[in-house]
Amino acid sequence: MMLVATIKIKDMADACRVSSIADTYAWDIHGVCGRYIIDLKSVLGVLSVGFGKTIDVYLHCHLPEVGEELRHELEDLRVNGE
Repeated sequence: MMLVATIKIKDMADACRVSSIADTYAWDIHGVCGRYIIDLKSVLGVLSVGFGKTIDVYLHCHLPEVGEELRHELEDLRVNGE
């Protein structure tokens, strides 16, 4: 499992986009927000943490190139300084 990025969901469109991106991968992709672990392939899971909170994105795959690809797809949602 590798930490890919820290993102912030600002609105419903961001939540749908994250879920759509995550759904294209064969591996599990989870988000950690405080003490909660959410399935990023689920729009309801993403929405359950609320807007404006930071989410650490974890990819359950040991291929670094896959992590880089996902990081690139989430670029505009990443928290500054991460």
